[in-house]
Amino acid sequence: MRIGGKIGERDSEHNPRTAASLPAEELDGRREESALSGGDLPGRAHRLRAHGPTRGSGPRHDRGDSGGGDDRCPGYVRVRGLRGGEPIELSAVLRLDTSRFAVSRARLHADSAGRIDVSVAESLDGTYTGIDPMGLFWSVQPDSAVPQDPILDSLPPLAPPAPLVYGIMLIVDARVVASARASRLMLSPRVTRTAVNADGLVGAFFRPVDWRAGAAVLSIGGSEGGLESASHRTMLLAAHGYAALALAYFRVAGTPAQLIEIPLEYFERALTWLRGQPGVDARRVAILGVSRGSEPALLLAGRDTMLGAVVAYAPSAVIWPGLDRSARDLGIQRAAWTLSRKPIPFARGKADSILSDSSAMRGAAIPVERSRAPILLVSGQDDQLAPSSRMAAMLVERAKAQNPAARIESAAYPETGHSIVAPYLPVFPRTSLGGRPRGIARADQDSWRRLLSFLDRTIGS
Repeated sequence: MRIGGKIGERDSEHNPRTAASLPAEELDGRREESALSGGDLPGRAHRLRAHGPTRGSGPRHDRGDSGGGDDRCPGYVRVRGLRGGEPIELSAVLRLDTSRFAVSRARLHADSAGRIDVSVAESLDGTYTGIDPMGLFWSVQPDSAVPQDPILDSLPPLAPPAPLVYGIMLIVDARVVASARASRLMLSPRVTRTAVNADGLVGAFFRPVDWRAGAAVLSIGGSEGGLESASHRTMLLAAHGYAALALAYFRVAGTPAQLIEIPLEYFERALTWLRGQPGVDARRVAILGVSRGSEPALLLAGRDTMLGAVVAYAPSAVIWPGLDRSARDLGIQRAAWTLSRKPIPFARGKADSILSDSSAMRGAAIPVERSRAPILLVSGQDDQLAPSSRMAAMLVERAKAQNPAARIESAAYPETGHSIVAPYLPVFPRTSLGGRPRGIARADQDSWRRLLSFLDRTIGS
């Protein structure tokens, strides 16, 4: 299957009786669609149409809307040619590697005309239940019981930022009778990516291909290091019209091996570099930090008077120790951050006891009240890695105590853990950090809407 030609050509090799020849479509960017007709049951023809949910495929697209018709949802799955009220199963398959798959399932009934539109049809059982247009995509989970169909051979292994390619299968009476592919673009063709290795910085700079001037975002990932977590949101924000720099600060070539004594000046230098890029409005720059990356983001909020906005996912209210594995074995703790070559004081002990003891927090609390920029906090109430929702509430309380008019808002999501990313991504890798699949999916969608709205109100694109 290819974009820009006839859709369904490759899939026709799997089933010689298919008859799909649809033009590639444009909707704020590229999308892949296939519509296959299966004739595996005597005297019956089924047609399955799947439109891949395109991630970040153009400015002001994919805002996380999950309801309504095709104009509100970035993907769809439709079936026709069934009997009225006929029970069927739809399954989506994502190849994880050469031998493992993630699978979703939905059991639905056709309407009186023998059709199913997943955007309005209720899943009665499966990996998700209820009405959810994108349920088949976010609810995939590792499963050894994979529906067998030749389309599996065409699915590439999961390798972000390459597109996520799903095989969608229609199952009637325990038999796959039609299949289609749907792809989700991780990096929009309307976004450029440039490696950054300048001024001692290591990162990736994303911006729309037609971008001339406007706002920008600096993105800082968490304790996993590298660029991956920072890049996910950054490439998406670029598709919404922002210039965006994903910054690595440890565990990648050219940066420290561990999260130990990282100079706060490194992040200030990144802001200076970003503001110096052609077209960037220096006063319309936001900083976004995730988990441990929220610490330098919130510290800079109190130091940089030019910041236009601050966003912290799974935020911290205090500075925690560095991650020095060799020293930890010896019972030694070192600072995560430095300022003017001096370690920034950090909290010592277990999180629950520290957060309940004002004296233990003294000197290590993040002075969020110093921020002149508006702040958005995003957290999960079932965070099993850190008490991020509790700390978000502490940040709001501290800021409001000093200034009742402080521009700080918090979104804390139930049944959601430490990792909140963007709409419709598979949730199964993140459940180990807390939350339930449905809760995480809802948080991904709602928080993304909040983020875009917040940035629009504060720095605009």
